[in-house]
Amino acid sequence: MSKGQGRSGSTEARRALEEAHALEKQHSELSKKLQPADPALAALRNDLRDRYRQLLVKHVDFACRKGVDRVLWLVIFHKRIEFFRRKVRKASAAVEEAANAGVREAAQSSLKRANAGLEAVLREGTVFYEELVTSLQEKNQVDCFLGRTSPSQPLGSTGELARRFLEAGGEANGSSTTAALRSVCASCALSLGDLARYRELHASGTELDPAQGKRADWSAAQALYIAAHQAQPQNGNAHNQLAVVATYAGDELGALYHYMSALASRVPFNTGTTSGNQPEGEVPCGGIQRRDPKERDPAVRHPAERHPDERGWSEGA
Repeated sequence: MSKGQGRSGSTEARRALEEAHALEKQHSELSKKLQPADPALAALRNDLRDRYRQLLVKHVDFACRKGVDRVLWLVIFHKRIEFFRRKVRKASAAVEEAANAGVREAAQSSLKRANAGLEAVLREGTVFYEELVTSLQEKNQVDCFLGRTSPSQPLGSTGELARRFLEAGGEANGSSTTAALRSVCASCALSLGDLARYRELHASGTELDPAQGKRADWSAAQALYIAAHQAQPQNGNAHNQLAVVATYAGDELGALYHYMSALASRVPFNTGTTSGNQPEGEVPCGGIQRRDPKERDPAVRHPAERHPDERGWSEGA
């Protein structure tokens, strides 16, 4: 690529990011007034989602430095997931506490709508990230991770995931673009893992009764978190998510191992607070705190809620 082409691409990327930021601001203001399913808000959200997707595919190095993958997850998907999870918990409590048949019927109707909304967001997110991975692989001639990323189908062996990752990297090998691709592919795997985890939380009943977590099937989420770790082993995010899953499953030793690994990683999982959804300036790819530590899952007991002789870890929702 010539210097002129590089400057042109950089200018295009910066302009695209500025336009996306303007849309994000509009989305933030409108989301305070409208419900997530409102057509006007949905149209704006889809436009913003597609702009961030285009940035990641066309300008992966720039987008990675600007933390676009993190903003995409938090703004487009995670906030809606948490919105519907709260709705589900509230409606479920209302059903349990209903004093008569009429109140119970209304609560059950609310619960049905909340469940449908949550399931729709999880489906949308899974399809979106699978397509994003496919686009990244086709554009850059790489293999982010071997096998299907869909939670409904098995992945390839984890050893081969590591061997095949970026096997066909070509001219990009060893460049900043390779680092950016690894970071973004890991981010996609984390998002797909979170979507699989939320789906199992919902389907197994662990969302409302944490005791059900020991009987749930967390294998899809675990496989995707392992893929994320193999794409970017220096980052502690995947270990933190594996710790959360181990907590659901009642595996205290496994949870402790993954939590300590998350903290001991070269880029440790940050258990403190963050300064907001949009990272400022540029940061090295792989150094982005993609998860939002401020978000907490009621299905997980956190350090502050544990007995003094217990250990805990943060839900990286």
